[in-house]
Amino acid sequence: MKRIASVMVMHARDWMTWLLGPWIVLGATFVICLLISLSIDLLWRGSIPVYSGAVACIAVVMLAVAIGTVLGTFPFAVGFGTRRSDYLLGTLAWSVAYCASWAILLGLLLGSIYQRFGRTGEFFLFGIVFLLLSVFVLLSSYWQWWGTISGWLVQQTAATLGLWLVPVMTIFALASYALLRKATV
Repeated sequence: MKRIASVMVMHARDWMTWLLGPWIVLGATFVICLLISLSIDLLWRGSIPVYSGAVACIAVVMLAVAIGTVLGTFPFAVGFGTRRSDYLLGTLAWSVAYCASWAILLGLLLGSIYQRFGRTGEFFLFGIVFLLLSVFVLLSSYWQWWGTISGWLVQQTAATLGLWLVPVMTIFALASYALLRKATV
């Protein structure tokens, strides 16, 4: 069991592959799909529903992460004496925990907001998120916080950054419950 945990720790230290990279790609994909959806919506004046299929990008990004992880860490782990079965089980356990956190974020919260408030609620939520992130970027640039922020991020491992997601996921799960309690079927 300790060998499996050491493989999980190895993956947790690769925060670029597991956290930063997917967020950058999915964020860019979201912006592109949102712009396309809004332009179609404006062009057709909301007369047809728009389904961009952007959620499918998550599967593609996770496929790329899986391939990159195995190509990058498997020779390293086996070279240091990790058994292949321990590598497989540790990678599988890490992947399940990682995907479960994504499922709580996307499979549950965003779906609950859509079920409760519809497309208008989703646009309102993303508008608020965009506005808050814009204010954060503006203040960080004005007060020159980027050096401090990047210094703090560099000191963190993927495991510690992942632990920051636990309270966020708990809040999202509770918010999803509250939203679905009042949602119509």
